[in-house]
Amino acid sequence: MERRVGKFMRKYMLPENVITDVVSVVCQDGVLSVTVQKLPLPQHKKPKTI
Repeated sequence: MERRVGKFMRKYMLPENVITDVVSVVCQDGVLSVTVQKLPLPQHKKPKTI
């Protein structure tokens, strides 16, 4: 098992369809979990049949 002392930083690029204002972060048993919500996909309109 590795253990480090000091600061650690990692950056990730997020897609454009995420809501960056709604982020939840949990650290449990040394595992950091970050959850970011996505915007809903646009609904495609069904074509009308006549």
